[in-house]
Amino acid sequence: MSIRVMRMVAVSLLTIAISSFASAPLAKQEKPASPVSDFYGDPLPEGAVARLGTVKWRHGVGMTKIAFIPGMNRTASAGNHGFGVYIWDSATGLPSQKLQMADDCNSLAFSPDGKLLFTNWCQLVEVASGKIIHQFPATPTLGSPVAFSPDGKTLASARNGLKVLRSIRLFDAVAKTEA
Repeated sequence: MSIRVMRMVAVSLLTIAISSFASAPLAKQEKPASPVSDFYGDPLPEGAVARLGTVKWRHGVGMTKIAFIPGMNRTASAGNHGFGVYIWDSATGLPSQKLQMADDCNSLAFSPDGKLLFTNWCQLVEVASGKIIHQFPATPTLGSPVAFSPDGKTLASARNGLKVLRSIRLFDAVAKTEA
């Protein structure tokens, strides 16, 4: 056989194969099931097939402060732009609670037992419920450092700023008054 005849036979066979494949009904192909979790074991949203990165330890825009919560396997992060305060499970890196704050929270401190949170806006917050249990009469400034005394009975708030006298104010955490 000549090369020309072999090419014609090959083209004819290819034409028959293509036409028979095109006229055959397509088999119903099932969609592959999307994975239930990503590479890190975090659940994916419905319909998602993959995720770039991880959702662990993702506070959001403007994280300004982090702190360990005494006596618990928890970490907290505070931030700007309505992101509030997140309470994280330190072992998994996943959020276990979100405390919504009225204003940006740029500084925070936890009581020695981890049940109370003191913010730069001089708010005393119950961690379990997220409720503000007392607002101290103070002139806080953005990013002012705050602290609990080691016995948990005294709170300290620094006032920093251009128009505010730089000073420290002390509050009685039990009586909820200025010390």
